[in-house]
Amino acid sequence: MCNLPKRQSQGIKIAKTKGIYKGRKKEYAPNGSKRFIYNGVLNGIKNGKSIAKISRETGIGRTQVYRIRDYAQSIDEL
Repeated sequence: MCNLPKRQSQGIKIAKTKGIYKGRKKEYAPNGSKRFIYNGVLNGIKNGKSIAKISRETGIGRTQVYRIRDYAQSIDEL
């Protein structure tokens, strides 16, 4: 954990094992708040565009494009 008090990190660890604490939801996902950008990135990848070109067209960084690509592959959407 990053600079959290010891008791707080213990509580988070317990909550994660119970399935209560799941962390932040993904914004760039099929059901996320920025799903239009997500879909634009996937369409660009499927059409064979370069990562840099997709990044310029959507206005997000190349690293984020790689993250979206990797996430889509992990859920078998690409």
